[in-house]
Amino acid sequence: MGSGVGNAQATATMSSSGVAKTCGGDKRRQSSQPRPRPRQEYPPPPELVVFNPLWICCLCCPSDLTTNISSCMSKAFDTAFDGAAECVGQIIGFIFGPLMIFLGPVMVLISLGIIALLSYTFFIIVLPMLAPQGIISGDGILHISIVLGILMNVLYNYYMCYMVKNVDVGPKYDAVVKDLALATGFAYPETDTDVEQFRLDYARTMKERARKKREDENAARKDRCEVNEWPDVDHKSATTVLRRRPSGNTNNDASGMSSINAKTTPAPRPSRIPPWMLLEPQEWGYCTKSNKPKPPRSHYDAVTKCLILNMDHYCPWTFNAVGYFNYRYFVTFILHVFLGMIYALCIGYAPFSNRSGPLYDKQIQLSRDAGHATTQHMIPFVPTPEERLTLIVTYVLVILTFLGVGFLFWFHLHLVLSAQTTIEERGNKERRRHAERDGKEWDNPYSVGWKQNWKLVFGSRHPLLAIWPSSREPEFLPLPINGKLVRRGRHTFASNMGGKAQCSVV
Repeated sequence: MGSGVGNAQATATMSSSGVAKTCGGDKRRQSSQPRPRPRQEYPPPPELVVFNPLWICCLCCPSDLTTNISSCMSKAFDTAFDGAAECVGQIIGFIFGPLMIFLGPVMVLISLGIIALLSYTFFIIVLPMLAPQGIISGDGILHISIVLGILMNVLYNYYMCYMVKNVDVGPKYDAVVKDLALATGFAYPETDTDVEQFRLDYARTMKERARKKREDENAARKDRCEVNEWPDVDHKSATTVLRRRPSGNTNNDASGMSSINAKTTPAPRPSRIPPWMLLEPQEWGYCTKSNKPKPPRSHYDAVTKCLILNMDHYCPWTFNAVGYFNYRYFVTFILHVFLGMIYALCIGYAPFSNRSGPLYDKQIQLSRDAGHATTQHMIPFVPTPEERLTLIVTYVLVILTFLGVGFLFWFHLHLVLSAQTTIEERGNKERRRHAERDGKEWDNPYSVGWKQNWKLVFGSRHPLLAIWPSSREPEFLPLPINGKLVRRGRHTFASNMGGKAQCSVV
């Protein structure tokens, strides 16, 4: 143990003297032979399994030139895609418009035919089964009252959906537009010169906003697809997955190709942004189809060739565009159709179940034994052979209508309570998706709570009275102003407010 410690001390002494000797020796020799740096261990690069043809160009071109070429190619592709989309839209509008004009009356007749078939089946086939004592009995009066109430609401609201037009001319439209302009503080252009100047300003503003939006999206994509991500490939799904670059210096030859591959990993192409999605909630736009100022939440309908306030969709079954003036009729119409289908499913289930089977055969046999030439109603809720086909067709039609109209009603009920239209619902999904991608939250600016949203469509009446047939026009303006519902036609000017319009709000 002692000898070992002694040897260690001797070795340390020799090392110290050697160092001292070197420091005091030839300085020129010391500078010509630098001290070796410790070797740095580089992590191995991931295995490359994807070949990118742009590698060849990237190897011989500067990075700035490669970026410019990719940017030019992306812009050219965007221009070509937007032009192709616009061309396809024009073709669809050219074909779809006249086709809807032709099919509209046909689909209206089909709708009335379905209502007539259902009414015939109830009064002629099902009602005698429900009220065997006669239609003036208690059961008969009850069922007739229910059916007539539903039928009256269906026919009235369907008629109003067809008759109330959402045209962009006339005193009714002008009154709402002027009230909305006054409430939003928009100087509505009156002369042709003012309209043209507003069009030029709008086009300039939209161009600048679209450019800014694309720059923001490109910057966001660049942040997500930086060089510090390695591209890997899943052979089973054939999809590229980005993996974080390992720490340390990777500027060696082995990882050079991987760095190039990370640079040239293709990013998703930016989606085309509709101009109305670049506007503020209360900002006015310009409609290039009708050549008019475009109120908030309005859209141009290619079938009716009109600028529709709060446009929801064009409905071929009503042969009309659904918008601000007739949306309440449309929702009430599908509500009562849905209720009617539920009632029809309930009262028609037993006759439909007995369309065949032992009870059906027994009724035929009892009618023959009683000496009747035709089958009579001998057993409750069992149809006769003459009623069987009509009952089957009607009940299948009821099931299909229940499924289709039921989904449509719940969808529009969601839209009413969330203050959206069908068009806005699609755009809001895109806005919400972008906000979630950026770690933000997005709220519908037109939503003021489900109760106020209901009033925006149905008015301030009690809900049970609001769905009752009525020819009243919308009570409030098409959108809330600063989070409040604004009644129509109640604007007053206050001289002490500098000429600003004050609105009657709820």
